[in-house]
Amino acid sequence: MFRRLAFASALLVESSSPWTVGPSPSRGRACTLAPKKRGRGVGSRQSLGPRTRTAASTPTEAAHLTELTSAQAVDQAAWGSPEFWSQAAAAIPGLDSDDPAYARLRGFARNLRSAAPGERVTLPTGQEVLKQYLYPGLQPEDDGGDCGGGGGGVPRPPFLDGGAFAEVGAWASWLEQEVAPLARAELAQCLRPDRAPLLRDDSQAEPERLADAAAGTWERAAWDGWQFLMLRSGKRWMPGTAEALRRGPLPLAHRFVGVARQRARCAGPLHSDHRNYMVSTLTGLVVPEGLCGIEVAGVGAVLAEGETLVVDNTFMHKVYNDGAADRFVLMVEAYHPALSSLERQALTVLFALKDRFTVLEVGMAPWGLPVEDLRAAAQNGSIHGMDFWLNPLATRDASPPSRHAANAPEDNAPRAEPEAAALATTAVAATTAGGGGRRSGGFGGSQGARQPSKKQKSTKNKVNKT
Repeated sequence: MFRRLAFASALLVESSSPWTVGPSPSRGRACTLAPKKRGRGVGSRQSLGPRTRTAASTPTEAAHLTELTSAQAVDQAAWGSPEFWSQAAAAIPGLDSDDPAYARLRGFARNLRSAAPGERVTLPTGQEVLKQYLYPGLQPEDDGGDCGGGGGGVPRPPFLDGGAFAEVGAWASWLEQEVAPLARAELAQCLRPDRAPLLRDDSQAEPERLADAAAGTWERAAWDGWQFLMLRSGKRWMPGTAEALRRGPLPLAHRFVGVARQRARCAGPLHSDHRNYMVSTLTGLVVPEGLCGIEVAGVGAVLAEGETLVVDNTFMHKVYNDGAADRFVLMVEAYHPALSSLERQALTVLFALKDRFTVLEVGMAPWGLPVEDLRAAAQNGSIHGMDFWLNPLATRDASPPSRHAANAPEDNAPRAEPEAAALATTAVAATTAGGGGRRSGGFGGSQGARQPSKKQKSTKNKVNKT
């Protein structure tokens, strides 16, 4: 969900930081976009054809379709901005070079910048993707068409296991053995009436939706009967689970990390998630035995408590719950195992930069970003650096960093495979409000702080006096 930073004035008054938060005064523009969220493909309970969208059949789905349009506009504020791409080039080595290790990433960046937003294509495998979000080289040799997605020789089965990708088997075992028991116990406490109980499925009031999302509780989304607890904003309800995921081997992607609830006797619509560089892991926490499952590309699989399925969610898929009780799964989107460690790290930085840009330049809070975390980051100045954005599951406090902290790798630095670890902790020079900055050999880190202009600081002082 994207929310307008309506709290910005209060934040500026309360903050001890000299920097502003909200629409960049240097741009002189106010954000007029409605507070909406990033969405998943959705329609009526039938197949979504390529390049088409079916009419919404419920108020929840109608609201979600509207949100998709607004989210797309917010995304384009970054993808269409030369300043954003200047920041990205400064933070990600190889993005504007001819280094072959980043060739696929450069193709992805070209798609983000030049492909038409919202345009869907169906690949020869049957996958439905957004052309703008197609990552080249992750398809079988004869796939990709004119989208730059061919030539990778990468198998695309609907369900992934340790056969084609050994890493996937390790992910599943870790989720089942180390994470599921903890998540199940924390979920039981989370659902207590005095903590974060479920919302009513029959209440569609938009103010309630926004308030619940901002408070880090359950949110209705996509279709009737589906609610999601985003751990980025709701980590206080499941802190052990969030910390385990943050430190574990799963390469967390930038979208869904949390708990998905499906109402009893409910089936979701057939849809694709449209991004071929990610896969979904579904780990059963509370599942009516033998009565819940998922169908992917016409192939069915049963969901079970304590077991993990890894799904290629670019194939048309749907979930169902034929039981008499709600179903809860830990749903984590991870970067595709065919991506190199450098590519995963670069994507993590790219989308962290996009979140920072969305707040500082567009004046919107990305879906799942807690207001209290933003306020603390404004108070201690970390909102302009990269560590805050690279570690969304980390526990935050409002204490200012020490004088030496900005030059030292943090304990909560983003995970990276051995060959990327050195780069992950190497800071890169900041970009300024004008999009400049020097280049460095590593990914964005503590020293990658984006410093505001004098005009921004004087504007903030003016706001505080009014």
